[in-house]
Amino acid sequence: MMNMIIRRSVVGGLAAAVLAVPAAASAAPVAVAHDAAATHRTAVAARAKLAVLRRHKTSRDVLRLPHARKSVRARLASADSRLLYSGQGSQIFLAPIDSRLCLYDIVPGPDGYSASTCLPLSKALDPLHPLTYMAFRPGSVKVAALMADGSRSAVARTDDDETRSIGIANNVLATELTAPATIQWVTPAGLTASLPRLAPGMLGKPQS
Repeated sequence: MMNMIIRRSVVGGLAAAVLAVPAAASAAPVAVAHDAAATHRTAVAARAKLAVLRRHKTSRDVLRLPHARKSVRARLASADSRLLYSGQGSQIFLAPIDSRLCLYDIVPGPDGYSASTCLPLSKALDPLHPLTYMAFRPGSVKVAALMADGSRSAVARTDDDETRSIGIANNVLATELTAPATIQWVTPAGLTASLPRLAPGMLGKPQS
């Protein structure tokens, strides 16, 4: 059974439901490291399968959370994070946190928000069921899935069997769906994997 957490925020006056799949063990809105040694071990192990963590960290890779406490900002700024994707008004980051890998969705600005989802390292890098973040908004679904090195050929397949290619870059598959579709990709081992069928509004209209 897939565990799910729905997080709701008000973004620019619109209610947005955020679905973390699979769910992190903690329901805290943003994951912050507590064990420096475990975080280091996770980062070292993840580098073997994630090229984005093997490149040099730059100023663009620093996690900056809107409205976060100073202590939280400082701890996340020191994380071995990487910016994976920037588009549709938000940024997707990856960071090793304790024994987990975490994806962060950050929408900057006065009406911005941040959310995260995490999994233990071994589960986060499962090529068939990778760490995946979804944000459901009225009329669209934002999706970001962690892709190990060698993942390829991602597409969104609609109910009418039409396909649209989705790029995989910086070890992430990131897209926004405005119509029902199933996202598929080819794993490093050559297997076809997919996410469950997604549709805007499938969770119902969230309440602010």
